[in-house]
Amino acid sequence: MSFHFVIMCLAIANSEIMRTEASMVQEREEHIKNSDKQCNTSVCKEAVAKMLSSINYYADPCEEFHEYICGNQITDNKPMSKKHLGLLRRYFKKNGNAQSEKYILDFRRFYESCIAFDPTFDFIENMKFIKKYTSTNLTGVFIESILTQSMLFFDVGMKIGEEDGSYIFQIGSPGKNALKTELRDWSVIQQVENECGEHLEKSLSTKSVNMEKSYENFEKCKDDLMMKYAERYQKDMQFALGESNNNVALQDSLKFLKRMTVRHINNTDKCASIPINMFNKKYGVIEWKTFFEGLASKTFTGNELVEIYNVEFMNGIFSHMKNYDERGLVELLQEFSSFQFYTHFLRHYKDRTLFCMDLSQQLMPDVTNVILYDVKSSLQINNSFSNLKKIFDDVKNILKNFLSESSLDDDTKSSYEKKLSKLELGLIRSGDRNRTHNNYLSLVVTKNYMTNLQNLLKNYRRTLFSLVGKKSSAETLLNFFVGPFTNTPKTFYPSNFVVWHPPLYDEQYFYLSNYLGVAKLGLLLAQEVAKHFDPIGRLFRTGDVSTASNDYYSVIISNTEKILYEYYLKTPYTFHGTSIDFLSINGSHFINEMIADYTAFRISTHYFETNTIRERLPWIFNNITEEQIFIIAAAQEFCGRYSKAEFLRNIIEGRRLPFPIKIQNMMSNSPSFSKAFKCSDGSAMTLDSSVMVQFPYKSEAIYYEYEEPSLSNDF
Repeated sequence: MSFHFVIMCLAIANSEIMRTEASMVQEREEHIKNSDKQCNTSVCKEAVAKMLSSINYYADPCEEFHEYICGNQITDNKPMSKKHLGLLRRYFKKNGNAQSEKYILDFRRFYESCIAFDPTFDFIENMKFIKKYTSTNLTGVFIESILTQSMLFFDVGMKIGEEDGSYIFQIGSPGKNALKTELRDWSVIQQVENECGEHLEKSLSTKSVNMEKSYENFEKCKDDLMMKYAERYQKDMQFALGESNNNVALQDSLKFLKRMTVRHINNTDKCASIPINMFNKKYGVIEWKTFFEGLASKTFTGNELVEIYNVEFMNGIFSHMKNYDERGLVELLQEFSSFQFYTHFLRHYKDRTLFCMDLSQQLMPDVTNVILYDVKSSLQINNSFSNLKKIFDDVKNILKNFLSESSLDDDTKSSYEKKLSKLELGLIRSGDRNRTHNNYLSLVVTKNYMTNLQNLLKNYRRTLFSLVGKKSSAETLLNFFVGPFTNTPKTFYPSNFVVWHPPLYDEQYFYLSNYLGVAKLGLLLAQEVAKHFDPIGRLFRTGDVSTASNDYYSVIISNTEKILYEYYLKTPYTFHGTSIDFLSINGSHFINEMIADYTAFRISTHYFETNTIRERLPWIFNNITEEQIFIIAAAQEFCGRYSKAEFLRNIIEGRRLPFPIKIQNMMSNSPSFSKAFKCSDGSAMTLDSSVMVQFPYKSEAIYYEYEEPSLSNDF
């Protein structure tokens, strides 16, 4: 495929950008009437152009499928893009006037105060503001630190309780909350990680790297950069306040941060749920009932359960606190809070307009939802509903058939089928205007960015924490815990909902060829459904069937571990032309994700083979088959910008399965892939049929005998 051909595709696609929604619907309906007709709609041309232009035709799909489908990918996968920024700015040009709802005006005023903020202007007053504290009482300082997301020791988030599906508090290590209750890239810790991640990426530009050594350098970079920021903070405070700053408290804070850095996320961390009234006896230090009531601005009986995530971590935290008296703890927390705000205010942003809009929509997700559902017409929303609902139901039926044909015992089959029938696709048709109106009644937004930020941070978390004790629902999950611009479905255990913002998803998927829509939407939905039946998901809302199915799952887990270590994580691993050496990897973090992924791809390929309309696509020649197009379209959902630094950190920290291995896992476990691309035995993307893992499998799987790799949790 020539470069000029790709440019032609993009040029034709771009010429079709100006189109109306009604015309897209009309185009699509005309082609559905005749499935033999080539899909010449503008969205088909645009989708095919993007797909073809992303392919690196020099790569061998049987050896480097990720490089083959993503090698020329130019799509930005940031949560907030310039496309989203433009949409919101156009909305405010028309609607951000005095007649608008207060919450709309609050959003606009905060965004404008962020744009106008200059940390160097009135510098001394800004530094004095950072050192102002609203509370000197230890319990009050704890509340303030949690609400402004600047707590040194731990964090408070939320999760869905297993007993009745209500929201409950979750307390534990920062950044490990089950539901999104923190801002992305807000903390000084995240800032340092991002900057050192850029340095790490530059260091990986050589032909060969040692992963453990590179990660050690990354950790050293974080320590050095944190100290650099601390020294700058102390000098600026000395200049602004004209007196010695509390250097001891800050240094103690940084020492603590270094000790609590966790390089690996241990999925078996022990959790415990205890009532609020038990916290005074277990941990002491503060008045815990007052603390939780201050977070949620509501009264509790004290019998409400709170989940402690990682009990050992929390025990260690409060053991460490015993080294300080009450005044010492207050100084420690206040100094770290000042340091946190200082690093935020002085941070440099390449595109401040994008940063400010992203910060605004994170702090006011409910307002953003109202706006985004307003700009989408009822025609598109209704079309999204019907399309997604059909695909979701089809995916469930396919998995139901797989379960019924499997070698699971009858009781487990029955239990899983009941669970499957209860899974719902949670969608909303509009933002919640009434709730949003009430959430901002008492909020005051002025031209002062620093005051606005503190007030909105508190309002954001208090709004979320006010949901504690209330039943979870698709509406609250989508309005508060799923980013308004998130274009993928989400599962929240133990809820039966798979939730999505359908009208915000790329509109092309609803108007292009049927089987391409299934490739993209079907695979994403199948992944979320499959998560409910991986080794973790099966334990939620299925009754006591874990004992009966333990042997069944142990086979799948064992065989999945085998292919991960012996096929996917061979050292050295080549990624983007760099050979990466590593000593040992704890792959147990990825097993559940792998099982859900290859199950989802099995469901979506079955869907494609049995239940799709095959329309011919523009610019597709005979050397590219429909089967290949389907697989390429599905796998390209995992392209985006993916760096070597992300690959390395995902592997070592166990955050998520790196995209190249994620794609390899799905494709190599599918006989459809090697057949479609005519891959020979022994190629990187081909597993022998005796090694492939399928869930749910029909007959008894083979137990493989292999030596367990030496795993280490500490590098």
